[in-house]
Amino acid sequence: MTGDRRPPLVFDDPFVTLDDARATRAIGLLRLIASDFQVIYLTTSPRYDDAADAVVVLDGPTTVDAAADGLPTNGAVSPDATPERGAAPIGQRG
Repeated sequence: MTGDRRPPLVFDDPFVTLDDARATRAIGLLRLIASDFQVIYLTTSPRYDDAADAVVVLDGPTTVDAAADGLPTNGAVSPDATPERGAAPIGQRG
């Protein structure tokens, strides 16, 4: 599938339960891994932004599929909804 190239490593918030000290050490490990692989880290937390080479913040939803969620059908989203965090490539090689 990737030929002679290494595939990117995609992580979906694996450190969500770690305290700040452990999360910092874990991100350090990802930076080390990123010397050989492209690392894409998906998270809802901004605590990793400073470690990332690039941060993409995705806009949050603007409507809700009420039928699928069993919610009222007015389609409104709470005004307190926050943007979703996006992929933050760490150590991406060019």
